[in-house]
Amino acid sequence: MTDRQTWREGENWAPLATPKAGMTTEQSILCVDRAKYNLFWLVEPRADTEGIEAARLNPIADSINKYMYPELRKWAKQLPLTFMRWWEKQNHEYLPITHAWPMNYMSIMKSRVAEAQAYALERKQDWNVVSINFKRSA
Repeated sequence: MTDRQTWREGENWAPLATPKAGMTTEQSILCVDRAKYNLFWLVEPRADTEGIEAARLNPIADSINKYMYPELRKWAKQLPLTFMRWWEKQNHEYLPITHAWPMNYMSIMKSRVAEAQAYALERKQDWNVVSINFKRSA
């Protein structure tokens, strides 16, 4: 498959928050920039419980806003598993974007990628029933 076949503009890994007065610059940007929010959600588990408040004065959010580069942006809009296959091949030691992230960021990302993939494919699980939007996951 080519990138053109697998990539959908603005792939939705997790719901975006609505921008509001009083938000920090990082929070506001994450409310409207799908690629940045996808990456933030994958690296910062507090996004699950705190929502966009997890980005307030957060060095992860700050580094994503400052150091996202075009190729990373492109991949962060693809499906999460596609992104992770690419991300695992990158040399993170020299990427300024990861310098403020927790030392175990790769294990955090790996632990969250399946949930992101399910959300992106609109797969919902309630107790022991799984519903899949087959048009979207095909």
